[in-house]
Amino acid sequence: MSAGGVFTCATQTTGTLWCWGYGGDGATGQGNTTSPTSPSQVTGAVTTWNSITTGDDHACATRTDSTAWCWGYNSSGQLGDATTTRRTSPTQLSSTWTTLAAGYDASCGLRATGALWCWGSNDYGELGLDPQTRARQIGATSTWTTLGGGADHGCGITGGTLWCWGNDAYYDLGDNTTLTRASPT
Repeated sequence: MSAGGVFTCATQTTGTLWCWGYGGDGATGQGNTTSPTSPSQVTGAVTTWNSITTGDDHACATRTDSTAWCWGYNSSGQLGDATTTRRTSPTQLSSTWTTLAAGYDASCGLRATGALWCWGSNDYGELGLDPQTRARQIGATSTWTTLGGGADHGCGITGGTLWCWGNDAYYDLGDNTTLTRASPT
C-alpha cells in the first residue's frame, strides 16, 4: 500500500492493483481523470502487480516480471517515459526493475543489475543529478539493495551503507545538517 498526495493505491494478494481518491491528474490509473470514492482496479485488470509507490500526483509500480509502470501527472518527467505528457493509464518504462520510490515530482528505481536510476524534478537535488525526463543512472555503483523516497529527497543502501540526497531543510538526510545535497551523501 502507498498513500500519495490525495490518493491511495494498494496491491491485493491476488496480484491486482487498486487506487482511490483524487484522480484529476490520472494518478488513480483508471484511464481517465475521475476520482473513485472507493478502491477501483487500475486499468487493464492485470494480476501480476508486485509493488506500488506513490508521489504527490503520480504512481509507479512493478510487476512480477520486473517490468515497471508509471502513470499520473508528468509535468517534470516524473513518470520516466522521456515526456512530460500526463498518463491516465500505466505506461511501461524500459529495462527491468526491482524497486521503485516516488517522491513529490520525481522518482527513482533500482534496476535488476543493482544500479540506481532517477528521473523528474531536481529542484532540491532529489535526483542526485540534473533534471531528467528519462531515467538516468546515479553514479557507477551497482550494489544498491534498498531505496526509499521522500517529498524532495531520497535514500538508499549500497554496500551496507546508508546514503541520502536532496532537500535537507528539516534534517531529512540524517547528516546532522540542513544542507541540500545534489548527490548521494
